[in-house]
Amino acid sequence: MRFEYYNLYENKEDKWHKKYENHDLYKVVVKSFKYDFKQIAQKMPELLKKSL
Repeated sequence: MRFEYYNLYENKEDKWHKKYENHDLYKVVVKSFKYDFKQIAQKMPELLKKSL
């Protein structure tokens, strides 16, 4: 989902949010936007754990 946001929905972010707003991982992915791509490999497992 992050990949799509940054690579396929550039300048169309609203469409991405509408497409995924009901997805189980939507909130986690939105929180992940705070982190740089270099940090996300470490942060995503933490974010997933917190969401459970």
